[in-house]
Amino acid sequence: MSRKIEHPADCRPSLRSLESKLLAAACTLMVVAALGLPGCVVHHNVRENLKITKPSSGKIPLRAGLYVSGALKNLKPPSGNRFHEINLGEGLARGAEKAYRSAFAEVSIIDDSVTDIGRLNVDVIASGQVMEARYRDMKDLRRVCTTTIKWTIADRKGNVIYENTITGEGATDDTFKAHFGECFSISLEDHFNQLLAHLTSVTWWQGLKKD
Repeated sequence: MSRKIEHPADCRPSLRSLESKLLAAACTLMVVAALGLPGCVVHHNVRENLKITKPSSGKIPLRAGLYVSGALKNLKPPSGNRFHEINLGEGLARGAEKAYRSAFAEVSIIDDSVTDIGRLNVDVIASGQVMEARYRDMKDLRRVCTTTIKWTIADRKGNVIYENTITGEGATDDTFKAHFGECFSISLEDHFNQLLAHLTSVTWWQGLKKD
């Protein structure tokens, strides 16, 4: 029985079809990248559970209101690449709440919807101003992230009774883009552990009259 052997030329149409599909897919990816569509953006998030050490000195016996603005929660420091977005604000807000709940007897979160702070059931009001949030890629291939925040605590009348500017620093072992989130997570952990240690080690709050 004879068997027909296909000539290699018989396969050319299918190969050309495959090449066309691959070329079309490559062109689609190039167009999407050029347009910067949302699907191409890589989001780098701070870890959900930051490691913040509880103070051994006990909590400050005051009711604190922690003001977290919408601008702070939406903070996105520049990544240097439009296809990479660093979502720092949400993690910063979570870390601040965790640190202040570890420092004070009671904590209430205040957002932009509160119009009359004087009517809140708190003794002091804390707020943070981000002075700097950036990263540096080092020659030894480490990525170093720094977060500098100025914290202010005022009494119910608006008198500032505590003020401290703290810089937290974190580093990862390489400069791959996937490590933005971890790098800033370490930076925030360092920042909030410094803040918590200082808040509970000084007696700035003593003598403050509670309502």
